[in-house]
Amino acid sequence: MKLDENAISINDLFFDFGHYLLDKRLDCNGLDMRYLFVDEFQDTDATQIRTFASLAQTIGARLFVVGDVKQSIYAFKGATDEAFDILEAEMKGNLRYYSLRNNYRTCSNIMKIMEKYFFAWDKTNFLQEPGLTLVVPKGMLYDDIALNYQVKADSGAIAFTYQLHDKPVSLHNSCELRIGLRRKPIEYTTKYYVARVTPKGLYGAGGKYEDGFMKTRIRELGTYTVAIDTVPPVITPVNPKNWARTGEIVYTIKDKSTGIRSYRGTIDGKYALFGRPNMIRSQYVYKLDPKRVKKGGKHTVEMVATDDCGNETVVRNTFVW
Repeated sequence: MKLDENAISINDLFFDFGHYLLDKRLDCNGLDMRYLFVDEFQDTDATQIRTFASLAQTIGARLFVVGDVKQSIYAFKGATDEAFDILEAEMKGNLRYYSLRNNYRTCSNIMKIMEKYFFAWDKTNFLQEPGLTLVVPKGMLYDDIALNYQVKADSGAIAFTYQLHDKPVSLHNSCELRIGLRRKPIEYTTKYYVARVTPKGLYGAGGKYEDGFMKTRIRELGTYTVAIDTVPPVITPVNPKNWARTGEIVYTIKDKSTGIRSYRGTIDGKYALFGRPNMIRSQYVYKLDPKRVKKGGKHTVEMVATDDCGNETVVRNTFVW
């Protein structure tokens, strides 16, 4: 449509200018510009930032930018809360920062409400909401962060779903998280667990019931809720007919919800040390030892697995060796 109407937008002009400048195909040395000012810097994307930095360095202008990552709202256009980090890299660290510490356009009540969603790496941070408590001690964050906090309610859910941030943020060490239960459809509190919510489903994050809350420790600021696990692990013998020939007893042990807390194998009632040679695969292997397992007879293997909510599975198999 633009070609048909012989039109060009401001975005087109800036994109073309940046493209030719960064590709060294544009000579800007004749520009007589001492200062380059950029306002609302938090809403610029990476290409714009690199263009500003390159232009300032090419013509020898002093670059002055004003922005607040807490006000960044143009992520849908490519803006990022790492804007100042990108600029610092482009300017090779040759920056000086100034902070405006007084706010004259927002009332104090709003400031107090919103301030709790801004976490600083060099102080202890508390987030206390209805049904949620999060404590992130000093030094647990790698950088300051403005939480994109949301609560998702489902009338039939055990607990609300709490989005601490829209993108996972790694923590230096584990931090305490408490989520309140809205209802208890089953009596046994050991069956409840804190679940990390991802696009691929729920992943167990542990947890212990305490005074109406599930308490756990997390290593990532993401999205969390509470779920129930009453399904025991699945134990499957792998090619049991070949155990005698290969000299190895092999089982797979899997759990979809909370993961395996413990497992124990015995042969003829005596403890057998099953190892896990490959941590990616869920296989547990015991190498037959004639010093521990007598040859020339029938033997019974018992494998017991327990998940993190205490659900247990017991499987028995026999073989001749």
